[in-house]
Amino acid sequence: MAVTHPTSLDPRTPLAERRLFAALRDQLPADWVVLHGRRVVLPAEPQRDGRDGRRRPIEGEADFAVIDPRRGLLVLEAKGGQEIGRDGDGWYSRDVHGGRHAIRDPGAQAQKVLHALKDYLRRRHGFPLHPDDARFGFGVALPDFAVAGDLGPDLPRACVLAADDLADLPGALARLFDGNGIPKAGLDARFPAFAVAALAGPFHLVRPLAARIAAQEERLLALTEEQVRAFELLADQRRVVVRGVAGSGKTLVAMAAARRLAAAGERTLMLCFNVPLGEHLAAAADGFTVRTFHALCLELAARAGLGERIPAQPTQAFYEDEAPRLLAAALARLPDERWDAVVVDEAQDFRAAWWEPTRALLRDDAAGRLLCFLDPAQDVYGGAPAATDGFVQARLDYNCRNTARIAGWAGRHVDVPAKLVPGTPDGDAVAVDALVGEDEAAMVDAVAAQLRRLLRDEGLAPDRVVVLSAHGRGKSAVWRAGHGRDGLPGAGVRLRALDDPDATAVRFSSVHRFKGLEADAVVLCELAADAGRLGAVLRYIGGTRAKHWLAVCAYEGGA
Repeated sequence: MAVTHPTSLDPRTPLAERRLFAALRDQLPADWVVLHGRRVVLPAEPQRDGRDGRRRPIEGEADFAVIDPRRGLLVLEAKGGQEIGRDGDGWYSRDVHGGRHAIRDPGAQAQKVLHALKDYLRRRHGFPLHPDDARFGFGVALPDFAVAGDLGPDLPRACVLAADDLADLPGALARLFDGNGIPKAGLDARFPAFAVAALAGPFHLVRPLAARIAAQEERLLALTEEQVRAFELLADQRRVVVRGVAGSGKTLVAMAAARRLAAAGERTLMLCFNVPLGEHLAAAADGFTVRTFHALCLELAARAGLGERIPAQPTQAFYEDEAPRLLAAALARLPDERWDAVVVDEAQDFRAAWWEPTRALLRDDAAGRLLCFLDPAQDVYGGAPAATDGFVQARLDYNCRNTARIAGWAGRHVDVPAKLVPGTPDGDAVAVDALVGEDEAAMVDAVAAQLRRLLRDEGLAPDRVVVLSAHGRGKSAVWRAGHGRDGLPGAGVRLRALDDPDATAVRFSSVHRFKGLEADAVVLCELAADAGRLGAVLRYIGGTRAKHWLAVCAYEGGA
């Protein structure tokens, strides 16, 4: 039984072709190949010999292409029906009702397709035959009709496969090969596989990530708007803690709340912890003030004449302990520096001692609004305002930033199952690259490979990608390898700091510094085999920064 492409025919295929297909399949040896319905198109190209214009495109369809592994390839044009013939007006067929229909010359059709197919194969890289090797022929298959002799000088019986040939197709095809002058043996053994790969080889096309992101983004934005509308129910509350999972739209809801309060005439301040997040929020602020907590502490301390208490090189201990005390002292000297509403984003990063001076920022403690947005799973400092402080508790439970696969991967590290609104896009699977040992060079190579895929293969612009490391720039091997002029070896792109405006480079940050921010694609790297709470939170925070695509490059056991 011969190999066929396809393995079975569409039921709409003409009956004559279906009968011939079955006969070829069942009678020919197993090393023969039968191809059905192979279309060939050769695009238009410049005329030869310098003539103007372009040669017209060549196209055609071979009803059958039959490959004998010892001789070569035959193209067969099949015609069936009630009656077929040729008269002074050309070729025709008649249907069962006697109606006449003009048809094209089947021999000319077969020859045209044969020449196009032969040209197509010869142009492909690796064509295994010499150009003069006569291994191609044509024929006309008339499986419904008995044919006694030649059908004219243009269609000799030697090039016709008729109804009486169906009982012995191997012998009939041997006659067609002979009629085309094709040698009985000696075909290059590589030819059958080459021809099948060229004419019937499989292919698959995957939409680039840049296009997939565009389709997913519309749905994710719609879900975020649902969260904003839900928060409108809390418009009359004075003290609110909004607890939400990563990606639940907390920052967007916080911004919407601040914008609404400012539009209502209330002097509104928005606070956060991270400097990059503060810069991002300030760029989108409309009618309200955005500061990081520590920037506000130092700004008001300087205005209150307390600048001498600010060290030239502040330490972490200063920021955690002395800065909030300076804020309280500054407010005592600046009684008019108050706000009607304070909105705190990423409030889980605030220390417990910072809340008293934060509340002191309100013009009227009883009437003023304090709205806090936080993710309990990211609370590593234990500083979120307690439920006993008179705050109304609200929740944003649905992840609407990340695709389902990213949310699922990140959530399992902190035992927070992803809660997704129906219709959330699945997205791509998280690409996990677990390296053996603590090999920094292998880590650099792994990150470079992911960036190469994103920028070259998937079509993303560099400014839509961020590399997030478990380390800051001072300890990161990836940063050391990639921030120079020549960029990351093997990736063809430079890494840049978050405040570097070069849009041709890829942003690099530690996971902690990127909290509250997001990117279309994230390469999360330099993760150690750390099963502790901090390691799990690092994976959760870093993973949920990726909206549409996430790659994880971890040392063995760290993924």
